[in-house]
Amino acid sequence: MSFTIAKGVRYLKIAKLDANGTDYSDSLQELEKIRIKYSDIGVVEYPVVDITEYPGYYLYRVNYTQPTSSLDNEFLDYYVSASILYDGILVGTPKVTGSYVVPWISIDPPFAQIDGNSLNYLKNTSTGLYNLGNTPNLKFDISRSANVTIVTTGSATGVFEVSSSINGIIDQFAFSTLGSGLSVQDIESNFQYNPINTEQLLFKFRVVAGNMTASVNSVGFLITQSRVTQSSTNDLVVIEPYFTSIFEGSDCDVTYGGVDEVLTNKYYFDVDYSNGLQPVNFGAIISGTAELATVNQYNYSARASTYPRYDGSQLFQANENKWTIGDKSFGKTPSIQTKIPFFAYFDWAQNVRPEIQEKTHFHIKYLIDEDGNVYNPSLDSPYYWNLVKALEDQEKVRLVLRGSEYVSPLINTQVYKVHRSGKRVQPIIYSQLKYEDIGNTVDVDYTSSITFVNSTGIIGNATDYSFLVSTTGTIPISGFSNTTSSFNTISIDQAGYWNLGTKTYTFTDIPSAPFDLAVQMGVSGVSGIISTKVNVRRNNIIIATLGNAVGSSSPIISAGIYTDFFENFAVSAGDKLTFEIVNNGPGSFNSKCNFQLFPQTLSSASISAPYWTTGSLSKNVLTGSGQMTGSLYGNPYMLQQDISGSGFDKMVNY
Repeated sequence: MSFTIAKGVRYLKIAKLDANGTDYSDSLQELEKIRIKYSDIGVVEYPVVDITEYPGYYLYRVNYTQPTSSLDNEFLDYYVSASILYDGILVGTPKVTGSYVVPWISIDPPFAQIDGNSLNYLKNTSTGLYNLGNTPNLKFDISRSANVTIVTTGSATGVFEVSSSINGIIDQFAFSTLGSGLSVQDIESNFQYNPINTEQLLFKFRVVAGNMTASVNSVGFLITQSRVTQSSTNDLVVIEPYFTSIFEGSDCDVTYGGVDEVLTNKYYFDVDYSNGLQPVNFGAIISGTAELATVNQYNYSARASTYPRYDGSQLFQANENKWTIGDKSFGKTPSIQTKIPFFAYFDWAQNVRPEIQEKTHFHIKYLIDEDGNVYNPSLDSPYYWNLVKALEDQEKVRLVLRGSEYVSPLINTQVYKVHRSGKRVQPIIYSQLKYEDIGNTVDVDYTSSITFVNSTGIIGNATDYSFLVSTTGTIPISGFSNTTSSFNTISIDQAGYWNLGTKTYTFTDIPSAPFDLAVQMGVSGVSGIISTKVNVRRNNIIIATLGNAVGSSSPIISAGIYTDFFENFAVSAGDKLTFEIVNNGPGSFNSKCNFQLFPQTLSSASISAPYWTTGSLSKNVLTGSGQMTGSLYGNPYMLQQDISGSGFDKMVNY
């Protein structure tokens, strides 16, 4: 019986014939269970899943079991005995003057006798080598003897030794004289040795000191195993259904030679709880004199045991609620997870213009879970991913605000959706220098131009339609009136299409891409009821309105700044744009108004700011978005990320 070991026992192998040649195929092919007794963990039962028949044995696939520490390979009969008897001291009798290797199988001299050698490991006719064809699982008992006649002219020493092709001399017995003359000596020695596969053992006489001539009269050796090869019923293996007769000495019986004696662990003591909770041998354990435990150290040192029990069961996590490269967990799932925070505390909030319009940035200082535990979700904290997990994209949250430091009740606002959590906006090219609300006006400043370093191939003959016009200061708007004549402050007009006299923007060519438009109006000094809006007209037809929808009766009645954006409207050559402020109410107010026009394509290698791109909520940031198109390298619809050398830098999605 032998085992194939791979993370526990999965297969058992049993020969059909026992040592007496009895065939047990009828019983072996119907096995349901096999129980084996181990020295370290006791009896282990192996339910048989299926049976495969081979010419000389049956292979049993069994249910998976944990590995044990007392498994063995196949057990073979290594017994061999060899001897040579020389008939007195004759001419040709081997003489030891330097060294002499015993030829165990030889025709000269006669009387060589070989017993055993069923494995045919002793087969060299000239040098007497014993060649190992496998690695035995038991120690060898090696005995040897000789009778020698020694002739010396002074003190001398010789040895009868056994040497290994791997380990050199493994045992030797000396014979010597103290003076000149002739003597006859008997030599006898035995020892134990663990050889391995392909190792060769050599029996040799050798003179090691002095002047000696020794005649070998007889010599012999015996190799046996440290355990007998045959035994009767083996109580370590129980087979079901039971055999009706004894199954003896199979050459594949795994349990033969498995355990000679109970092995003890040199690190752990046996604890005796035979009388109460306190160990009876507690004092002996402390003093180090207690009986050693029989738990094999293999269980704590071999990877097959330590990995599933210790190393493989350890988990490491860099961040809570987030798998990170280098973590040790189950797959790529976080091994350390905490409860989702019940609410978050923010200490300030502000808009995120100009990067993202119509969004508010909240600075989360603390996360509080339902048990009242407080966490700081900073970027260098392991609780950062708690924030991301708690406030996922599109998650609905309710803001709870305190009206002022003098007002106790909290104010519950409406429910909002989370746009992004734990992320920041990262513009790549940014033209705007500042954006400030000053009363009812907006103070905006831009850099003069943006230059692409890798500008080779960028079309340079396209028209730059960037345009910004504003009212000159704050103008009064009376009841039931409109005005188009107050837009006199031109901040940007790259194409020169604005007519200051007629207050119109006229396209003289056909743009290669649609436009985006930003409209902003500041309202202050409201007197009475007003109903105001700002219209954008193309060829005198309204195409966009800021404020009340056309035909609506709901007025804007409070002071403040109102902004709106209109995307993707197309124009043709000859189209005229005009802008008007309308008040359909009887009241009056003061207003400052801005109109900003920006194309959705690059104009040239040098771009006059501000340049705003589509595909992003930001209207004045060139972000390198994958959706940004431009007239680059001769293709007006190519994405920036597809253009070599365009400076595209993919950001964290926001």
